[in-house]
Amino acid sequence: MREFFGGVVAVAEKAELVSDEHFSVDGSLLRAWNSHKSMAARRLR
Repeated sequence: MREFFGGVVAVAEKAELVSDEHFSVDGSLLRAWNSHKSMAARRLR
């Protein structure tokens, strides 16, 4: 998760979308990513 978040921040910094004045996060994307991971294919026994 730290690598993922670090990558997101790096992309935002490169696009000049990061402010030194404040910080906010839209948790809906994190929830969507988490629910996608929980639906990953599982190996059958």
